[in-house]
Amino acid sequence: MDFSWLPIIISIGIGGVLLYITLYLFPLIHLLDFPERYGITRAKLPYPAGISIVIGFLIAFFLFFTSVPSFEWVILGLSIIAIVSFIDDRYPLPAFFRLSIQAGVALMMVSNGIYIQFLTNPTSPIAFHLPFWIGGFITIIWIVGCMNAINWLDGVPNLSVINGMLSSLIIGILSFSPVVDQPELGMIAFCFAGILLAFVLGNFTKTRYILGDSGSMSIGFLLAIFSVFAGGKMATMLITMSIPIFDGIFVSAVRIMQKRSPFSGKDNLHLHDQLMLKNWKNIHIIILYTTISLFLGISVLFLETKGKLVLIFVSALSFFIIRWILLPKKLEKKNTVQ
Repeated sequence: MDFSWLPIIISIGIGGVLLYITLYLFPLIHLLDFPERYGITRAKLPYPAGISIVIGFLIAFFLFFTSVPSFEWVILGLSIIAIVSFIDDRYPLPAFFRLSIQAGVALMMVSNGIYIQFLTNPTSPIAFHLPFWIGGFITIIWIVGCMNAINWLDGVPNLSVINGMLSSLIIGILSFSPVVDQPELGMIAFCFAGILLAFVLGNFTKTRYILGDSGSMSIGFLLAIFSVFAGGKMATMLITMSIPIFDGIFVSAVRIMQKRSPFSGKDNLHLHDQLMLKNWKNIHIIILYTTISLFLGISVLFLETKGKLVLIFVSALSFFIIRWILLPKKLEKKNTVQ
């Protein structure tokens, strides 16, 4: 498949139509959020809008990409994640059950041949072939981790969608490069970015919908799958999504130090929560995240494997130092006593 603007333009149109349906049909059928659960006084918003993004991707896929090998399992996995997350958005499910579904879907991907099979040697053009159980285990951790990393971004409206769009564009560009040479995957990623673009614009000036786990989890799932299909370009995706991934690792570590579940939540430990507590506005947080993601995403397109590893190390070290400085003093003392 060669590059073509038509599927991308149609995908943007699909996203626009579904955004319109979300904004105007959801209120009529009472698909609205629950601000009273969190003590917030405002008008209810369409929720979860993420299910519309999933429907848009499925429409684009069945219009243009049904011949792509092995992707039927991706569609099945995406459908399971979206349905379970949609139910969770309406009627909260236990965290362990949600995590079990995520791991089960990831295992299904691995069982059907969608897993990391090679590990690039940074000092040689020769790649290491990974045993099935090692590659499969890494893939399961990667898929579950990406889903939750994008989901944790959803504390700021539009942040998950923008991050997903930028990451899809990077994967799309990389897939058309001679190194990867997977134009079908590139077109799928570009079309997904087109659908997300419509929803970014719909929420840009003010919050008009709430994404929900059905959106953030599905975006994270597809990004993880794209990176696996693109010749195991986990390093590329790790760099592009470095803020949510490193933030998720840091917050999980702090919660474990406090002898709590890493998925416990509701503690304002994420970076965007800390910035909001320091009176940052949503638009400023979005600009910060987007600028860093754009810089890292563009940089990674011009780096070899060794350069990517150096960039990962430097960005991770910088991020963790900054996050520790921003960590509330009360929590630092608590951890020291323990």
